[in-house]
Order: sequence, then structure tokens, then C-alpha cells
Amino acid sequence: MEECEALCTRIGIMTAGRMRCLGTVQHLKNRFGAGYCLDMRLQPARLEDAVAFVQRQCPTAQLLNRTADRISFSIPQQGLDLPALFAAVESNRSTLQIDDYSLSQTTLEQVFVALAQQNTEQQLR
Repeated sequence: MEECEALCTRIGIMTAGRMRCLGTVQHLKNRFGAGYCLDMRLQPARLEDAVAFVQRQCPTAQLLNRTADRISFSIPQQGLDLPALFAAVESNRSTLQIDDYSLSQTTLEQVFVALAQQNTEQQLR
């Protein structure tokens, strides 16, 4: 999928012999993607504070994964104010003892898997 993102200007995805979508990588991500993924690496003592902080900033954020020093959230793109989120994380970085963080958009592979899964669910009905 990384090659497709780098080389293709338009991508079509077929499932069960039917063309499900056609468009640019960004169009497919916006239309079929789940939003964003926020990953944070921080001091273990501050995990609870960081979870509460993210949920205050983005009430629709869902905690996906939690380990000793990392947390990951799924954040829907509807109603998300990216500049405000970045500003809030940066201004609280030292308070929450965040070592590093990343905010990434849904990958093309995740879009493909979601469309294939929808097709499988439709066939089971």
C-alpha cells in the first residue's frame, strides 16, 4: 500500500468483483478513513493524567491501546480542531511528561481493510 500512496494519483478498490471506490489517496482517506490516531510515549506515573487530558480535549477519542509507557487513541475527524489539539498537547507536554507523540491520519491499508470488512459483513447477511 505504501507504493500506491507514493506512485498513484488515483486508486480504485474492488471487493467481490465490484468497484467500491475510485479517487485520490487523500479522497479515499477522508471518505472511508476512521480519522486520526494519536500515540503518546510518556512517564508511566502520568498515564492516567494523559488519558484524562486527551478525553477532555477530544471527547470522542477512544483509547485503543495502553502499555507501561504508551497510550494510543482513535480520534474521529468530525469536529476535530487539529491546531487546537496540537497547541494543547505542546503546552501541556512538560506537565504531562510526554516524551514524544504523533498524530497520524488513517492509512490507505486501514481504508482497504475497512472496505473489505464491510463487504464481508454484507455477504454474511
